Amino acid sequence: MDTSMNNNESNNRANWSTGQTNTLITTYLGSTVNPLRNQTKIAVTAARGDHTIENSTRETEKGLAIFDTICIAFWGMARISEVTYSNKEGPVDWSNSVLAKDIKIYDNRKKAIIKIREAKTCHPGEYQILYILQQDHMLCPIHTLKRRLASTKSMKDTLFGWKENDVRRHLVKSDVTTTCTKLGKPMALKESQATPSE
Repeated sequence: MDTSMNNNESNNRANWSTGQTNTLITTYLGSTVNPLRNQTKIAVTAARGDHTIENSTRETEKGLAIFDTICIAFWGMARISEVTYSNKEGPVDWSNSVLAKDIKIYDNRKKAIIKIREAKTCHPGEYQILYILQQDHMLCPIHTLKRRLASTKSMKDTLFGWKENDVRRHLVKSDVTTTCTKLGKPMALKESQATPSE
């Protein structure tokens, strides 16, 4: 599969200003969790230096996994459905699941690639490559990717998951969208109060 467009766009994103990043993360999450477009500013406040996301999502291992997954999906231009799983625990279908073995970190741990099998834009049997680059802020996808890898014990473990009571749990799409809804409402209210009406 031709991944040059994805690679070039990832490089362009690495040069975005904080303002551009804020705007585009908002747009990305809005389209991902549509129709919750105005309620999904999950990463924007964090990018501005506010600790709302830290306090809200990082209280549990599951919340931290959701936070990391959103960051990685955004910078890698992936759909949430492509980096989540069909079941919350137990064996997963390896043919369309992202596992720890599908990650390669290189260039002095500043770059990474993620293999996405059976991506929506691929033909059967093909895979898509996500290119991840280090960023100089708290939404750095390399940092969150390393944290996901550290949460695994085997190369066959799901990348976007966490351990709970000695059981490997897997993120499903609804885990992410539900969190976006819960966090998005107070964030949207906070922004509306801070922005004067015209």
